[in-house]
Amino acid sequence: MYARASSRNMATDSLTRLDLLKQVCRERGWVQTDGSTPSPTSLGRAINRRTNQCSDLLNGRARFGEDIARHIEASLGLPRFYLDGGVPDFSNEAITVAMMLDRVKDSTLRSRIYSTWSTIYDALTEGRQIPTDALPVHGAASSAPHAAPTPMQELVPAKKTRTG
Repeated sequence: MYARASSRNMATDSLTRLDLLKQVCRERGWVQTDGSTPSPTSLGRAINRRTNQCSDLLNGRARFGEDIARHIEASLGLPRFYLDGGVPDFSNEAITVAMMLDRVKDSTLRSRIYSTWSTIYDALTEGRQIPTDALPVHGAASSAPHAAPTPMQELVPAKKTRTG
């Protein structure tokens, strides 16, 4: 979802993460006696890392990559990708889905599709995992012999088999 095109992008990502991490530290009161410099000791306790590792990170001496960013977000209860500047924007996809829903004539089906998309959209924009019950299951064996299809399966035409 966040492909890296060049090392310049990686450097920009690292600076963004560092700025946002410093902001989080200030907001939570994890500062040194000067009142504005983030405290590596407080951060280390919060994310279960050594003080010297946090000092290197806060002072730009350590690489601020994906793994440590995701670890910090999880440890501090921040949404996934918060330190990258927030969660991805899915507004274009929402507009596309709304336009496609206008073509669905059956109002019950349209409502079910909208509900499924809303669940997925909310999870994505909040940085949560998509609930598995919101996803269609294609080709999976069902425990029930004639289970009702999910809303998304109803949109996929059945495969035609060749005869003769």
